[in-house]
Amino acid sequence: MAQLYEEVTLARDVPEYNLKQGDSAILVDIVAHPKGGEEGYVLELFNEVEEPVNVVIVPKSAIQEEEKEGSSLLGMIRSGGINRLNPYRARDSID
Repeated sequence: MAQLYEEVTLARDVPEYNLKQGDSAILVDIVAHPKGGEEGYVLELFNEVEEPVNVVIVPKSAIQEEEKEGSSLLGMIRSGGINRLNPYRARDSID
């Protein structure tokens, strides 16, 4: 199961947001469906230069279940791999 602030990958296209299978985002919240349906995953999306550009809600089933090594934002901060000024940018990518 995906954890908060972890990078997740879409398992399928989400055409209403122009998202494609394989796109990545950061999971920022998990919300209950108002009518008892499938949980929603609140995702923060980034552009090519890692600036946040949108927040969307997709069904839990739209997310791949496999976990990527080193994908947890909290884990990267703890290991020192995150730039403190911009937590979405790895330290080694700073000029």
